[in-house]
Amino acid sequence: MNLSFSCLAVIWILLVGSAGESRAHGGGTTAYAVPLRHIQIDGDLDDWPAGMIHYPVIDNGYFYGPTDIDRADLRTSPDLSPSFRVGFDEGEQLIYVAVQVRDDWLQIGPSYKQTDACEIYIDGDHSGERRFFWFTDTAADMASLQHVAIPGAGSYGSFHRGNPSVILGDIGQTRTRMAYRRLEDTTVYEWAIEVLDRFPDTRTRLAPGTTIGFDLVVVDKDSDRDNPARIGWAPFGAYKYLNAHFLGDLVLVDDIGDLGSLAGRVTEMGTGAPRQGVTLLVEDRKGQTRGRTTTHADGRFHLSVLPGSLRVEVANAQGIEPIEVAVEKGARIQGIDFAPDAVETANSQTLSDSIWIFKAGVGAFLAFAMLHLFLFLFYPRQRANFYYAIFTSCTAALLYVNFQMEMGTGDQTTQRLMTQLFGLGHIVVFLAGIRFLYALFYTRLPRSFWSFFALGLIISAWTWNSNTFGSFVFVLIAIPEMLRVTIAAIRSGKGRAWIIFTGFVVFTFFWLHQLLMFLNVLEPGFEYSYIYGFVGLLVPMSIYLARDFALTNKDLEVQLLEVQRLSEIALAQERRARQEEVERQLLEAENQRKSRELEEARQLQISMLPDASPSLPHIDICFDMKTATEVGGDYCDFHLADDQTLTVAIGDATGHGLGPGIVVAATKGLFETLGDEADCVQILHKISRGIRSLNMRLIHMAMCLVRLQGNQIWMTSGGMPPILIYRAATGQVEEIILEGMPLGASDQPTYREQRSELAPGDVVLMMSDGLPERLNEADEMLDYPRTAALFAEAADKTPTEICAQLAKGGDKWANGRPQDDDVTFVVLKVNV
Repeated sequence: MNLSFSCLAVIWILLVGSAGESRAHGGGTTAYAVPLRHIQIDGDLDDWPAGMIHYPVIDNGYFYGPTDIDRADLRTSPDLSPSFRVGFDEGEQLIYVAVQVRDDWLQIGPSYKQTDACEIYIDGDHSGERRFFWFTDTAADMASLQHVAIPGAGSYGSFHRGNPSVILGDIGQTRTRMAYRRLEDTTVYEWAIEVLDRFPDTRTRLAPGTTIGFDLVVVDKDSDRDNPARIGWAPFGAYKYLNAHFLGDLVLVDDIGDLGSLAGRVTEMGTGAPRQGVTLLVEDRKGQTRGRTTTHADGRFHLSVLPGSLRVEVANAQGIEPIEVAVEKGARIQGIDFAPDAVETANSQTLSDSIWIFKAGVGAFLAFAMLHLFLFLFYPRQRANFYYAIFTSCTAALLYVNFQMEMGTGDQTTQRLMTQLFGLGHIVVFLAGIRFLYALFYTRLPRSFWSFFALGLIISAWTWNSNTFGSFVFVLIAIPEMLRVTIAAIRSGKGRAWIIFTGFVVFTFFWLHQLLMFLNVLEPGFEYSYIYGFVGLLVPMSIYLARDFALTNKDLEVQLLEVQRLSEIALAQERRARQEEVERQLLEAENQRKSRELEEARQLQISMLPDASPSLPHIDICFDMKTATEVGGDYCDFHLADDQTLTVAIGDATGHGLGPGIVVAATKGLFETLGDEADCVQILHKISRGIRSLNMRLIHMAMCLVRLQGNQIWMTSGGMPPILIYRAATGQVEEIILEGMPLGASDQPTYREQRSELAPGDVVLMMSDGLPERLNEADEMLDYPRTAALFAEAADKTPTEICAQLAKGGDKWANGRPQDDDVTFVVLKVNV
């Protein structure tokens, strides 16, 4: 049977990506540990010095922002408001953490599902590694050590033993210890943690200036809550013991007085009303996040930072610029106030996007299910339509269940049921998919289907009673079988089976992407990429079935065509005259339509030009374009980065008419997307691949990029005329020739980059070939030497005057002959 092929595919998938990956910490939060001495770990915090920073734990990781499910501020909510202080003892080489959890209900149970807890994650060597969970058998294999404490007897899952405990390790091999105490409505967890580069015997040297990865999570299992809270200090991320990248930074400082502080307020523009729960980010000059905080109910915020030049900005804000501050040692900077037009939190955007995606997915699959069900009812002999309707309706149900899970609606029993249905749904969907393919490509049902059916029943029982991972195992077995059936159909010459194979390639890619994120091989990104895979499979399958349905009527169509041919013979004269008249009218209408389209394309080309040249203090810029009577392919654009780096693009698509206009539009979109790329050569490569994917045959794009940073200039080109640089010091024109294929003309083009330095008064001319190839009445070209001479004559003028004089010189050379190609200039002049 073909299960061996499927099992081999499973083994290959499970072995992919076993290596870890090292990255910096991306949590964006920073805490500062101060020197401590003589701390007793007894749950009594009286020996902790006053004046230490209390760090609130307010990131719940779902859709509520820095508030609980009732929208109460996690800094002050009586239901749950956790915070911590942190210090270190250089002599003892220990980190001390005092966690205070204000909680109106302390839940203590026999397992991690029924008890409150405190978790601390430590990445001693600050590597930010990511590990694959199949290859993490001991604490030494973890990217970060997960320490767990619970306020009572019991255990915290199969990976933790003791209280406190460390995941997959014996905490008794370390000097880490913990004591907890309940004081009225507050639970205290007092920690002394030995920080390790590698468990259990490679210690991290703790001294002022050391930075380690750190996060603290509080778990609140209130008995009156349907959805337990899991609140983190660093922004939410899954599997932090495998993803040290999600941790924040804990910086050891010599004196708390070395820190500065930032304070301010965020209000609504116009009304002045305070904005609660708005995230503010602090970055250094390198763009590295040095701290994050959120506003209180009164809109105010306060954050301690290390001295330096910093930039404070409101995350996801509109209509407001960041504020730059210079923080000195011990400085207290206040009045950092913002009043943005609007602020959209990432969580609310995620929720909105999720609702839209799920609704669109469920609606699309139900629509296709009904369509193919009706096709089956009208033509029952084509049974594949029936099984396809089952496949799409089950997929719609799976998406609906996933939607209910993500939205967190219902009580715990309902959520548990949805989780079980989600795992079972995967098995049902892929069984339906296998049955559909068997009905499509086999006249009789293969026996292998019943093997898959039995396997599905076994895994369904496993999934129902444990977790959803079993369903992924079944999917990993089903996908290779579905691919095998499709490939066998292609080899046997069954119609256009490659259409379905294409859909399976798309589906497999997105589904494996989802799975590898789940298995922690890939860094988490878009959560629902598997939906794209289902859509990629949905359309080709429907196309194939629609085509198959059409072919069943082929014989009837042939008969109808024969009757039509005999009728046309009898009425040949009348039809011919009528046809000629109709063709004349159609040709006239077509000419009018093409003329309108060309004019619209011309206007589109003009509309894609920049509204104005960017403004730089040391560079004067002018661009000018004179379009030909037909739609040409000239293109010009600018990209000004936040650090005032200017990238100038000028291009010329081959040919005239609508085709080059399409290529120009595609080039503009790609340039706007890739403008921040560091390497101009890579920008040309990526745009070239994008143009080549349009399959426009002989229409390519010659393109030149110039990047200015200060007085430094980088130039790269593919198929464009030379770049001319007028050197004010010598009065000479320097010709920069950069050979390269036009974009889209080759699978593997080669481009090179040349760097130069501009002096005051130097002028750079970028142009299309419209001016050098301008023809006069004798069919003679203006050519490049004459163009360089015209440029040299005008170089002492302003960029606007230079463009005008070059255009005038071209018109003078043409002597009345109409312009048959676009003429485009970009002039950059360094201020004296």
